[in-house]
Amino acid sequence: MIHADETGFNFNGKNHWLHSVSSPLWTLYYAHEKRGLEAMESLPLLKLFSGILVPDHWKPYFKLICQHALCNAHHLRELAFAHEEEGQAWAKSMIDLLASILDDVYSQGGRLPEDQAVQYREQYRAILKQAELECPPPA
Repeated sequence: MIHADETGFNFNGKNHWLHSVSSPLWTLYYAHEKRGLEAMESLPLLKLFSGILVPDHWKPYFKLICQHALCNAHHLRELAFAHEEEGQAWAKSMIDLLASILDDVYSQGGRLPEDQAVQYREQYRAILKQAELECPPPA
């Protein structure tokens, strides 16, 4: 599993992007003039990678041929915005649920008992139903 992200920076008066790819053991930084798929594919590591990639929610990452997972830090940031800036109560419920799940996973050695996982899944789905009522998708 690797994580990938990018951030803009100014180089000689021009906008460039500092891309990072990391695992628990190492981090690779590389600069590129572009942010998107062209930059990602210029790095053989990402082009050839076949494991699980954990990026932010930016679409070009999903064009890479590998397994994908989404970053919970980015989920929490989006949920905080929905709650704090848009007043969506469901988002705060989801933040609290995800924090509880994380605490329990850590306190139980990295894995939840099946009955507890089922219970959390039911709570998760109930919050999603609340979200659809509070914030329906556009017509």
